[in-house]
Amino acid sequence: MDNITEQPCEMGYLGILGVGRGGIKAINRMHKKGVCDASYVICDTDDILLRKSTVGCKVHIKEKKSLSEQTKKQLIQYTRGAEILIVFAGMGGDIGADLLPEIMEAINHKHVLTICILTIPFAFEGVDKIKRAKNSIEKIRSVANAVFELNCELILKQYPKTKLSEAFTKLHKVQYDLITEFVASFPWMGYTCGDFADLYATFYNSGYTVMGTGTAGGENRIIKAIEIASRFPLFDKKDLASFDNFHLMIYCYPEFQITMKEVEQIHSFMDCLGDRVSFVWSASFMEGIGEKTKVALFACSK
Repeated sequence: MDNITEQPCEMGYLGILGVGRGGIKAINRMHKKGVCDASYVICDTDDILLRKSTVGCKVHIKEKKSLSEQTKKQLIQYTRGAEILIVFAGMGGDIGADLLPEIMEAINHKHVLTICILTIPFAFEGVDKIKRAKNSIEKIRSVANAVFELNCELILKQYPKTKLSEAFTKLHKVQYDLITEFVASFPWMGYTCGDFADLYATFYNSGYTVMGTGTAGGENRIIKAIEIASRFPLFDKKDLASFDNFHLMIYCYPEFQITMKEVEQIHSFMDCLGDRVSFVWSASFMEGIGEKTKVALFACSK
């Protein structure tokens, strides 16, 4: 299999790239379920793995340590056109550790919001793998606009009864949930609308990025939901005051919309963050949530 796409690849505004075995498995789940009419591309050194995927646009990387100019040109071609490019990869293998920084440098288009969702190996995979993954992620931070660092151990703390045989399946579900939450939180998806500039300003050159979700009902439901979101494992007990940019998406059922009085809870949360932070929020309707409110909280640091 030459490194030529099986189908013509023309990305829309949202492009999703899966790199390596871990990234491709996450992408396969997203492609099967569908995420907001996104355009998908996968790449790997294993042509059998590529052929088994239902994703049509595939790049077979023949190099092991460094990309050829031909592969770079194809990756650039297949990702050109996207306004938002989301990259999924597991950092425990050779592709994530050795080739992903070079891939990110090659596809670092100007005026494209590039966001990486990268997984750090489980503790049982070994200290060397984890150290190698972290070193690679630091290189990627210099070329990606934002990096979500999914620490597998933190995720399992959220699901402590997960069986070892189901650990990776659970991880892929978390990745899928993350991308759907992220896409749903685009400011223009809500009835209080922002635009691409708002999203770009929040995540551009943010480096370290985390997110959490929370659902709460009753009095002060918004503040309660924010507090739950901020305790999500990906925050890893970090102080909210240590972040520079915040993006908050609020979901409610149409019959139980947030009121102007409840909006004061959002302002109260903003006041706690201080004057130096950048804050964007929007609201959207969600079916089946009843009287409760759900929030998706994204926090970024420079």
